[in-house]
Amino acid sequence: MNKIQLAESLPMALRYVPRHCLQSNHLRGWATTLMVFAQLALAIAFAAWTWRAEVSPAWLWPLSWLVTGFVLPAIFVLGHDFGQLSVFRQRWLNSALGHLCFLPALYPFHAWRFAHDAHHKYTNKLNPKHELYDENTWLLETLEEYTDRSIDVPLPRWLYYLTRVVLPIGSLLYLIKFLYRPAILREAPRAPVYRSYAFLAIGAPALAALIYFALIFTGHTPAESLLGILHFWVLPTIFLQIWMVSYTYLQHTASDSRFFTPEEW
Repeated sequence: MNKIQLAESLPMALRYVPRHCLQSNHLRGWATTLMVFAQLALAIAFAAWTWRAEVSPAWLWPLSWLVTGFVLPAIFVLGHDFGQLSVFRQRWLNSALGHLCFLPALYPFHAWRFAHDAHHKYTNKLNPKHELYDENTWLLETLEEYTDRSIDVPLPRWLYYLTRVVLPIGSLLYLIKFLYRPAILREAPRAPVYRSYAFLAIGAPALAALIYFALIFTGHTPAESLLGILHFWVLPTIFLQIWMVSYTYLQHTASDSRFFTPEEW
């Protein structure tokens, strides 16, 4: 059997996957979850050490953003597995921990899961309308579509080009344009998606307030505490976007990848 035949049949491909890889393991799931959050705790401790000017020079701050930026993708990938309900058998447990993992990156968990399921369901399908149910990670366009856009609407064409040159911009625009657009609230299953946005609406300000008042409590001024939100959260999240968009780009882009029109697909 050649690779093409294997790739065209999911049941055939599953025969080559060890059975234990398809089964939930609570012990391994909890061990991985605790390990990843322990890494986050160490990254925060390092950021706190660099924050103390009398202990470390300010030029170490970017290093702490980089370190935390390395840990946050691991948390996001863990949230990805929670979103695919593959870590624990209990759906509610996967969902609760998924919300927690996605909070630092400001991603709405259920909305992302709904879109990501569509992405897997319609892998490598070109969709000129970019409808929700046909969502592809990179909102792919054919050369003809890109050329037509260049003539008719130059600004979106320029933004499309910019997202492929400055990759983190693409990730941020994708997050804002897709995950927070009204269509996903209309078309996705209502209850879980609204819970997702409600969790972000409450959780994100609560996280910012926690950082702010923790710094106030330790003797910092209000202005310093606002800077601390940037130091401990916002700037590391930008590094997260850089890593996310880089490995997603590598995962979904290859010269020999095949993409299909709706008719071919």
